Amino acid sequence: APRQVLWTAVLLALATAVALVGGTVFWPWAQANPLVRPFQALLEASQYGWRGTVLFGGRDILVDAVPWSYVPLWMVITIPPVVLAGLGMAMVLLVRGRAPAWHAGLWAVACVPVLLVIIQRSTLYDGWRHMLFVYPPLVVLAADAWRRLITSERPWSRWVSTAGLVVGLLEPAAFIIRNHPHQVVYFNAFVGGPRGALGRFELDYWGSSVRAAVAWTADLARAAGRPLCVAGSPGDLVRLHVRHQPALYWRRQADRAHHLHVHLLRDSAASVYALLARSDILHVVRMD
Repeated sequence: APRQVLWTAVLLALATAVALVGGTVFWPWAQANPLVRPFQALLEASQYGWRGTVLFGGRDILVDAVPWSYVPLWMVITIPPVVLAGLGMAMVLLVRGRAPAWHAGLWAVACVPVLLVIIQRSTLYDGWRHMLFVYPPLVVLAADAWRRLITSERPWSRWVSTAGLVVGLLEPAAFIIRNHPHQVVYFNAFVGGPRGALGRFELDYWGSSVRAAVAWTADLARAAGRPLCVAGSPGDLVRLHVRHQPALYWRRQADRAHHLHVHLLRDSAASVYALLARSDILHVVRMD
């Protein structure tokens, strides 16, 4: 009915406005014009001027020439298997026509942005961090699929699915506990975990391990009873953490005045393995 269509359009407009304004709370650039700049950022994503390379599948690829499979593959190897299994069940429900109408809406919310960046050949790097906003609706779809299984009328189905869900949730939970505060370096069993992804995909692209490495260096300086000079890569990130350590001071690597060098493993496959083969490494921040 026209009235229902109008009411739906009003609700959609309100939800869009709230999402745009709420999404700028931690986005200073967009706060200048929250109703315009998010769309501007979306349109400019495909023309972003950075010309660096990414490590993908063991090869160094220009960010404006990544294959169409870049985001889908990253999703497959970094989403916990328990969520992927739930998504598989949700897709089966949709294909069989047994899914509620809101399932189709969430699938659209999650899949359309991914299709857009593939069609637009958007500039992508650092994994699929530009697309993380599609993950919550995917988790909701997976959770509802699991809910339908564990509330089945057949007792054996309830027990089996409940056991499968618990076991599936234990895997990412154990990773989080083991590797805190470096949970971002999660890779699932499809790629062999972080060990299997080493040299094939960017691991700690957020640089969370840099803080731990600089803290270890500061402990070394305090044990030695003297300040130590630190250089590092990426320079801005290492320098940021060095400034918070009174026992350390920063110099550029080009000055060749440093005692220790902190290096984030996020370069090409060849440089990653070349660094790991060096004999002068004092400390490695490990994840699994």
